[in-house]
Amino acid sequence: MAAFNRFIAALFAIAFVICAPIGVSAFNLDRTFLSAPNLMSAADEVDFYGAMSSFAATQLRAGEDAPLATLPEEDVQEIAESMLPRDVLRPLIEDAFTQLVAFAHAEREDVTISMVTFKQEMRTRFPDAILRIVADKPVCASREDYGSYTCRPLPADQAQYEQNVREAAAHAWGENVADNYSIIPAASISAEQREAMFVFAIVVAYAPYVALALLALVAVFAVRGVRGFLLWIGMPLMVAGLLLVVCWLLSSLGADTVVQNLQADAANAVALPLFRSLFDSFVQSMMIWAGLVAVTGFGMTIAGSFMPRADAEEAA
Repeated sequence: MAAFNRFIAALFAIAFVICAPIGVSAFNLDRTFLSAPNLMSAADEVDFYGAMSSFAATQLRAGEDAPLATLPEEDVQEIAESMLPRDVLRPLIEDAFTQLVAFAHAEREDVTISMVTFKQEMRTRFPDAILRIVADKPVCASREDYGSYTCRPLPADQAQYEQNVREAAAHAWGENVADNYSIIPAASISAEQREAMFVFAIVVAYAPYVALALLALVAVFAVRGVRGFLLWIGMPLMVAGLLLVVCWLLSSLGADTVVQNLQADAANAVALPLFRSLFDSFVQSMMIWAGLVAVTGFGMTIAGSFMPRADAEEAA
């Protein structure tokens, strides 16, 4: 019976060694990339809002048909910063992060943010920013130059010019921008992808507990004393810790490849500092857990090896 118990315990120990890296990775993933409060904290740390303003300025000048293509880069940057201050962007970003986390946990079928309040802000902020920039420009040589925003209108046309700018902004933000913006439309996710996401959500939620349960079963079937506890629990912990060290090294090396892929696209480059901050937190947490598990297991194994075998344990 004792041999059978040890055989079952060994199977559970092997299963624990396999599941432990998955469980620790899932635990850390859930507290870095899949945590809305942590995402918001990282966004604050890397000034994600400033990066979005810079990206918006680039888009406002991109191409000949861009709305502010005729303005200098510094003027467009000033307009973008006036349009998109932190207090305007934060509710949108927080809503998006919250929904993205719920989506990753298979709690939502789509990620759609409301643009109603944002549009109302832009109908005021955009023309105000334009008018502030124009006010410092020289007087236009003719009325044909009014639409370029590179000069200010004649004094006689000032009131009508301001009205036209505000009406154009109201029209642009009212009719050209939808009330809801779908970051991930429900229709874009296939049934197979939803099943995969559901499995992913289950793994993230339960993998740590499965690993702990397996270690507990090792103790139930094999531990009959202090020495047995130190050896039967210490050795799986030591091996799992070494595997975690490998996972930590691989994740550290893989970060550069992901970063290079993100840099290839301008929109993704905006998210690069945020991703790097989250990934650094994930890797650092993996390093801590790897060291903690490996050292604990190694210490328990060494202590158990030098402890004399008790008669009761040998009989069991």
